[in-house]
Amino acid sequence: MNFNDLLIATLKLTTGGMLAFTLFSLSSEPARKNASSALSWTIFSISLFFTFVFANAITIWNERVLQLMYPEMSTFILLVGPGFYYCATGAKPKSIPLAIFHISPWLLFFIGLIYSSLIEDVTISDMQSLKKNEEPLLNLPLNNFIQEPLHVLLGPISILAYLSAAWVKIDSILIKFAGVCIVLQTVLMNIVFSGIWNSTSFKIVLISINLCLIISLLIFIFSSPEADIEKAIIKRGGQVVDSDFPQIDLIVRNNTRIWEVISTPGLTLEGLVSNTNISAQRWGLYFLKENISFTDFKRIHRVDYAKSLINEGALEQFSVDGLSMKVGYRSRTSFYAAFKEVTGKSLRDYRASYFS
Repeated sequence: MNFNDLLIATLKLTTGGMLAFTLFSLSSEPARKNASSALSWTIFSISLFFTFVFANAITIWNERVLQLMYPEMSTFILLVGPGFYYCATGAKPKSIPLAIFHISPWLLFFIGLIYSSLIEDVTISDMQSLKKNEEPLLNLPLNNFIQEPLHVLLGPISILAYLSAAWVKIDSILIKFAGVCIVLQTVLMNIVFSGIWNSTSFKIVLISINLCLIISLLIFIFSSPEADIEKAIIKRGGQVVDSDFPQIDLIVRNNTRIWEVISTPGLTLEGLVSNTNISAQRWGLYFLKENISFTDFKRIHRVDYAKSLINEGALEQFSVDGLSMKVGYRSRTSFYAAFKEVTGKSLRDYRASYFS
């Protein structure tokens, strides 16, 4: 076995790793939290798996896989961005029309390419011809209006746009890193799709990104607050008991205490546990009982703290950046986004309505 064969075998193994992530994510506690989370994780994990397989298949030129996936199944790259956004932020689409809007690019291309395939289907002979002539998949004789924007432009741009929108709402550095890996992987996919680069060094770069992506996603699933919730539920015989949480209730109802705790920039679940001397499992059960995520818990209380400070005239003493830092945000951009999401108003509109 030469070095190139070893790289190809490693790429195939990373495909198995992505399949493992897909199966784990679909059965994980974050995916089972509610119907919206289940749908988000299903869309994200399955669309990422198809995109992952497609990228690897182009790189090693697996004719059978490409013939089965291209062009219809390759459109799932357009669902990776929306799926990532809703999984990473824990948000829910505010309406059915908005949810349809997010999936409409994929739906349009999927239907369009199915119609195109009915007219002119891709065959093994087409793939073999491209390989023989050393041509990229981009040169396959399909409708270029459908083909080129999908892979060369819309896919990576869509993912980058959703990652940018989610960035300020994500506290986990790990999930941010995974998002960057996804963008890089889809960019590389389009590079080899267009025939720009597919050498030994390219395979090494793609393998590195694939491994980083798989490892970061698996660690995120198994180390998330929801994973602690799942362990706690198992210990309780599978039942979520609506028991009293006197220690937590005491902290949450004491504005001074809870604001002191959540105003730490970059606060993690471990930090919350350390600051309150209450176990992660106990906090996890509390979040489950209240039907709220750890991220939302921080966001709500930080914004409440900010509103209290603003009402007391804090912005006459602090800049917006100073206020952001005081309530736990490292940047005004993150603070603005959280404030608008919790209150439904911009900071300017809130101040105008309160002091009018």
